[in-house]
Parts: sequence; structure tokens; C-alpha cells
Amino acid sequence: MALTALLRTAGHDAVTAVDLGLQGASDGVHLAEAAEAGRILVTHNCDDLILLHRACHRWSRRWGVYRPHAGILVIPQAPHLQPARAAVEVELVARQAPIIGELNTFDWHVGTGWRRAPSP
Repeated sequence: MALTALLRTAGHDAVTAVDLGLQGASDGVHLAEAAEAGRILVTHNCDDLILLHRACHRWSRRWGVYRPHAGILVIPQAPHLQPARAAVEVELVARQAPIIGELNTFDWHVGTGWRRAPSP
């Protein structure tokens, strides 16, 4: 919630799962809703979203209906990354082009910043 407030203050159209009535929904629902709205999905859940990202690319290519999501950003929770720093990092990577259809993770372990997942 603190990250959302900081992003809104910076002028971004940021909403939470609670705002959308999606608390408790599956990660697949969150990604589908974000994609339909053209929003970047910011999450702490790395493993499941990596699987969904790969599946989205593979299935859409196989079925010939590629419609990319607006991007997925995976950030660590506090204390690894405080909300103020997370807001700055999200804004930095969101300004990079293109992140549509991409999955980026913030690597706090070695301090290297954002890593883009290889294309599935």
C-alpha cells in the first residue's frame, strides 16, 4: 500500500488488488486483469509470475493470438527494498522502453538492479 501511494503521488495510475476487489484472487487473475487494463503488474511473487509470463508467451504464440501484457515488475518486500526506494526503482524501469510483454526482477542480493528475464 505504501508503494502504491508513492506511485500515485508521482503521478502514476497505480491500483492495488484491494482497490480492484481482487484480494485473494490467483496470480493468473491478477495478470489477466492488469493485461486487460494495460497496466504494468508490480508484484513480490517471483516464482508464480515467471511461470505465468512464460506460459502467456508460449501459449499465445502456439495459438497465434499474441497479445502481450503491459509488463511485470517483481520487487522484493521490505526490509530488502523499502517502499520509497521501490517506488524510485519501479519508475526508473517503467520509463525504459519497451517493457511491454517483458518480466523484470529487481535483484537486491548483489545490488545489480533490474534484470530482464530472457524471452521464453
